[in-house]
Amino acid sequence: MTYNQIVKLLRDFADAHFIIKSFGNGEPWELVENSQAKDLEYPMMWAQDLPNTIVKGEEAFKFRMYFLGQVASVKQKTEPTLGETNINEVKSDMRQCATDLASFLVQDKTNPDIDSTRDITLTSFTDDFNDKLTGWYFDLTISQSFSFSACNIPMDGIIPPPSEVCADANQIIKDSNGLTLYTNSIPSGATEIQVISDVTNTFNGGSIVGTVAQGNKDIIVETDDVVPVQIGTAIVNTNQELRIQITSSPVSVDVYYQRPDINNVPQTTLYDEGWMRNNNFDVPFIIPTDAVYQKIDYSVNADYLIYNNKHGHKFRLCGLNGGYFDFNDSLYKDINGALSSFLIEFAQPVGSTGDIGYIEDLLTGLGYKSKRGGLANQATTLVNGQAATDFGFTDWMSLTASYLMTLYDWGNVNSLFNQSRPFQVGTIAVWTATVTPYAPTTASFKFAGRESVSVQGQAVLLGLFIGRLAYGRNEFVTQ
Repeated sequence: MTYNQIVKLLRDFADAHFIIKSFGNGEPWELVENSQAKDLEYPMMWAQDLPNTIVKGEEAFKFRMYFLGQVASVKQKTEPTLGETNINEVKSDMRQCATDLASFLVQDKTNPDIDSTRDITLTSFTDDFNDKLTGWYFDLTISQSFSFSACNIPMDGIIPPPSEVCADANQIIKDSNGLTLYTNSIPSGATEIQVISDVTNTFNGGSIVGTVAQGNKDIIVETDDVVPVQIGTAIVNTNQELRIQITSSPVSVDVYYQRPDINNVPQTTLYDEGWMRNNNFDVPFIIPTDAVYQKIDYSVNADYLIYNNKHGHKFRLCGLNGGYFDFNDSLYKDINGALSSFLIEFAQPVGSTGDIGYIEDLLTGLGYKSKRGGLANQATTLVNGQAATDFGFTDWMSLTASYLMTLYDWGNVNSLFNQSRPFQVGTIAVWTATVTPYAPTTASFKFAGRESVSVQGQAVLLGLFIGRLAYGRNEFVTQ
C-alpha cells in the first residue's frame, strides 16, 4: 500500500465511526490552525507523521494518532471560568476511540499484506491546543514487506542493477501421487533444511528396517534350500501395500498317505490282522527322502490337515467328489466351499439311498461306511466284511485296531466317530480284525471314552463296522 492509501484507510475508519466526527493529518501546528475554524467538529482523529523506516525488507509507516474531544464549548472560550465538569467523560470516550482504531487495524482482513501495532502506549492530555481539547494519543506503526524491486521505479533509459533481495519463497513438498506433505515459507536469503524421514515398512504386521527417503528396498522371498529359490507372485503392489502370494508348499513335494502298519501276532481266522500280515496285505511303504507324510493340524481340528488333500483343500474326511462336513459352522460344503448336503456330498455320488454315505479319510487313505451295520459275532463280521459290495466296491473288510485308532482324537474324550456328522456309528463297541496275543479268541474295539481295544469273546454280538483301502500306501498328492 502507498502512503495515500494508508491515510485513506485511516480516514475511512474515522468516517465510519459513530463517535468521531472529523479527521485530519499533518504536523501539530496544522492542528492548532485548524482549531480556529468555526465549523470544525469534535470529537476528531488526527494523524501526525512520524519518521518512516525501511529495515530488512520491511517498510514501516509511522503516525502519532490523536483522539481529541472538546470539554469547553465555543461560547465558554470567552468566559473566565469554563464549565469543564465532563473532562473524565471526554477522556473515556477518546480512549475508547483510540483502542477501536488499534483493534480495527489488527482485525482488518481486507488488507492482508499489512501489519499494525499490537503493543501501544496511550498518553493523555488535558486543556490543550486552542479549543480547550482533552484526549489521548499513541504511536501507530503500519508495516508491509518491501522488496527493493527495480520493476516499480518509474524511469527509462538505464537498466537498474539486479536486485540483491528476493521475495520469500514458498516451499511445497509432494509425494509421487501429488499429495502435499509439507508447506513452508522461506525468507529471502535464508536457508531451510528439511529432513525427510525414512519410509516405515512392515512384513506380515511386524516392523522391519525402513526404506531411506528417495531410496530403494528390494523385498525377496525365497526357499530355505541349499541353493535358495526365489518364490512368490505380487498380487497387490501399491504405494501402501505389497502382497506376496505363494503356494501352500513353496517347494514341489509329494505328500503320502500315513497309514499305520499291520504288526499284530499271526492268527488263522479268515481275514483277521494275523492273516493280513502273513499274506503281505497292505505292505508298509518307505517314502522317498524328498517327500512327506500327510499330518493332522491339531492346532485347528482333528479333522484338518497340514497339507492339501487330493481335492485341493485341507479337510480330512471327504466324499468322493471332495465335499466335506465343515466343523467351523457344522454345515456340509462342496469341494469349493459352497453350501451343500450330506446326501449330495457323501451319498449320491456312490448311489446310496441317502441313509448311509461313503467317507474317505485323506490322512490314511482308508474308506468307510458312514454308518455301522447291525449286531454280529466276529466270524460273521469277517465274512460279511469280505463279501460286501456296498457303493460298488468289492474290497471291504473288517478293520484292524490300528486302522480304527486313526479315527480317535486323543485330544478329546470322544472320537471322530462320536461326532454327529458325517459318521453315525454311536458309542457301542464294534468288532475289529485284531485279536490280542494273550486272548486269541477275543477282540473288539470300543470308540466311546478313552479305551482302545476292549476284550470280548468272539461269539459276543457287537456292532458290524467295515472299511476298505481307498488308496495305496505308495499313492501321493503333489503340492
